[in-house]
Amino acid sequence: MTTTINELTNLARELEEKSSKVDSIIANANRKLAGLGLGFEVWLTDDPIRTEGYQNCDCRRNSGLRWCEATFLGWGDYFEDWQLMVKETTFEKAVGSRGSESEQAINSGPPTPLLDAEKTVQIKAMRLLPRLLDELKSEAEDIIASIENIERVA
Repeated sequence: MTTTINELTNLARELEEKSSKVDSIIANANRKLAGLGLGFEVWLTDDPIRTEGYQNCDCRRNSGLRWCEATFLGWGDYFEDWQLMVKETTFEKAVGSRGSESEQAINSGPPTPLLDAEKTVQIKAMRLLPRLLDELKSEAEDIIASIENIERVA
């Protein structure tokens, strides 16, 4: 079946209508999460919003290096305002003489409020919100357990 321009026109209208609500959804999530007063930062570093695949480094002397960029969703303090954020991180993968590989983050940009990100990043990030909530819950439980352990030994 071939898609018609009329079908795309209808989808484009619906997409525009739904996309216009993304900022208010993010602002509402920020308000609700900030109201919890959690006071700790969490990043989904194992599940990027988007990645650009590894590419060979152009440096002649480091020809065994490859790099990629990834965008991560997180929750944290941005100038005393707790909110959903994104950050760009560059990873470098080095291949040793025996074929072994090592990967490390070589540059992590400053966090940016999710509300200030591109619309496509915002939409992809919102797909990860349930995972972020799970991570926030897990971190809160770990902090409570640590405090209880301190109370037992103090």
